[in-house]
Amino acid sequence: MRLLLALALASGLALAPAFAEDEGSPGMGPMGPMGPTGAVGPAGPKGEAGPKGDQGAVGQAGPKGDAGSAGSPGAAGQQGIQGVPGKDGAAGAAGAKGETGLQGATGAAGASITGPQGPSGPAGAPKRVERYTATTNASGSASYTWTACTSAPDVDVILGWTTGTPAQMITGAITASTNASATAAVKVSQGTVLLSGSAFATAPAGTPLAIRVICN
Repeated sequence: MRLLLALALASGLALAPAFAEDEGSPGMGPMGPMGPTGAVGPAGPKGEAGPKGDQGAVGQAGPKGDAGSAGSPGAAGQQGIQGVPGKDGAAGAAGAKGETGLQGATGAAGASITGPQGPSGPAGAPKRVERYTATTNASGSASYTWTACTSAPDVDVILGWTTGTPAQMITGAITASTNASATAAVKVSQGTVLLSGSAFATAPAGTPLAIRVICN
């Protein structure tokens, strides 16, 4: 607006001398050339604020924020009311046996009283411990005889070894006995034993076996 006013004023000043020289010819002369652009004037005062616009739409929810640090522990609560006493528990197992106590002091020695000597008993018969050796027959049995004992004797087999190579153990068992005799089944060990076989075989004829007789 100010630019237009400045142009109109400049045009009026340019036409003023023409009207003074030729007063008899009223009228508008031709438009003069456009003057140079004037300097920009200072900014006008700030206008009043316009009315508030409508509220914008709600934006989308932002991403979930990081979890905050744990808060300080709260103060301890008040002590609750004491509960009702429970029932008595079952009796516990018996405790282990205690250690043996210390030995008490030795009592005073009792009075020594010697009783009368009893009568002498009858003399006992001498004990017999005798050893006998016999050889086997064709069936592997050996027979023994001795002076009769006064009671049933105790007859034991004495282990032995053969003189061959390899040596075999000789053993046996008493199969019958009286006060004056005994019979034994004689066995010898085997070097090779089958899974279903025995470690001992019947002794061959002529195998010696010793026994011990204990009696009265």
